[in-house]
Amino acid sequence: MVLALLVQALDKTAFPDTMVAPPPPMAVAARVMPPVACSITKVKKPPEHSRFNKDHSISIRYKNRWIRFTSPDRASDDVYIGRDGSVLMHYTVMSAPMTGAWTTDSNHPQKKWLAKNAYDPYGWYQDGNNGFRWEAETNMQEWATTPPILEIMKDGKVQKIGWGYHIKCWWPTEVLAEVLVDDANKPTDFETSTGRFLRFYDHGVPAEIGEYKYFDAMPDRTLVLVHGTTIYRWKSGHFLSAVRMPEKWEPVLMNRKGDLLVRHRVVGLMRDGGHSDEVSWEMAILRGSNLYPLSYERPKGTAGLLWRKWEDVDRFDEADGYLFCAFWGDDMRYYKLTPNSRIS
Repeated sequence: MVLALLVQALDKTAFPDTMVAPPPPMAVAARVMPPVACSITKVKKPPEHSRFNKDHSISIRYKNRWIRFTSPDRASDDVYIGRDGSVLMHYTVMSAPMTGAWTTDSNHPQKKWLAKNAYDPYGWYQDGNNGFRWEAETNMQEWATTPPILEIMKDGKVQKIGWGYHIKCWWPTEVLAEVLVDDANKPTDFETSTGRFLRFYDHGVPAEIGEYKYFDAMPDRTLVLVHGTTIYRWKSGHFLSAVRMPEKWEPVLMNRKGDLLVRHRVVGLMRDGGHSDEVSWEMAILRGSNLYPLSYERPKGTAGLLWRKWEDVDRFDEADGYLFCAFWGDDMRYYKLTPNSRIS
């Protein structure tokens, strides 16, 4: 109720009653190119990024160095490092299932090392008095029961920016936010929301994007967005391109050049006789509007193994090589797929 009364007095540019998206650009169909022959080799398991400890703490690897973090209850890997080496961590309250909380540690034993090696200068958390955040009334599950409001805090002073919660930041000037909307595109709470509306704030000035799924961002801050099988690129208030892939294709990873590794979701037979669209290893590289299918011989003994993206494993490099995991239960195998020739 307090938030509702507050919003009534705020700027309607930042807090419109209804989110209105600009018309999307006309999409061009991806041009399917001749297949690119690839080699596939089995590799060792990549180093873990994090591991949970028996005492409910967590250890996270930064630059091949393991750092242990503790919290008042069961720790998570949702950990952020400030420029002063402070640690912001989300944890689970085990006495109240489905309930989470946040804790801050300003005196971590490795705070100097963390500030130098683990701090993200563009991230939403800068320190205890600086960063982007969002405000809403919430329930025990931390779900917003009022429309989330994006805020920026500088030197402890909080300023409301507009609707949404941050999903990608470039501190302190730019932030991509997601606004919960209902069927009429009106900002709403979590339970009554039926869509997610993207909004970009540049020095606090909003630019509407629309109901797209954020996928990734390039170093020059070009956003890569997805709607159905169409890949959109957006920057500085404008759509740059829209490429429509064939049906049942979806992006998996992007490298720093902006190439996308994409997969074809085709239902196949799993080892237990069931069916899944993660059985197929059919993949391609989308470069611009050209789709290059990757051709290789699937290793023997991998029939029925699933291919699913793992954050700690999958890597798509600038040479278009792809590291991934195939698995069935505890049978986990790691492969590197490499084009035999350069993709033009």
